[in-house]
Amino acid sequence: KEKIIVAHFDHSLRGAESDGDRDFIAKFCEENTITFEYEKLDIWNLAKNEKMSIENAARKYRYDFLTRMAKKYSAKYILTAHHGDDRIETALFNLIRGAKLGGIHSLSWITNYEWWIAIFRPLLPFSKEEIRSYATREHIPFREDSSNIDTLYQRNYLRHEVLPKFESIN
Repeated sequence: KEKIIVAHFDHSLRGAESDGDRDFIAKFCEENTITFEYEKLDIWNLAKNEKMSIENAARKYRYDFLTRMAKKYSAKYILTAHHGDDRIETALFNLIRGAKLGGIHSLSWITNYEWWIAIFRPLLPFSKEEIRSYATREHIPFREDSSNIDTLYQRNYLRHEVLPKFESIN
């Protein structure tokens, strides 16, 4: 029988709000008898010390943690909550960075991450709004990450400033 392990990584970028996310997920897991693992690192200082962007440091350390959890539990897959909007943003981001046509390929349903594990993104067919609407309609509690509105982060700038201009054209 397959077993689900919830692995939550706290980037320490939102203080008490991040703690609230962890508590929310931990409570859900406890109520549903799901194994819960979490790690908290100071991404801001790690990024600064390693001369990386916040986004790159967050991704690096998050996937390091997920990989360790996958090894610990002999997992075959890491499932993420990436959705269709993330896919569009990633493709646009790659294009802006100068990727050629083949390089704008973005998030895939499944990616071989290590030789022994794959990352599966089951929510890619759905937009963030579709997921939010479904959760609201079905009375599924959720939390919003306030850092997703901060346009100082490049991805958020694309999300809130650039993509709406594309949508207004089409």
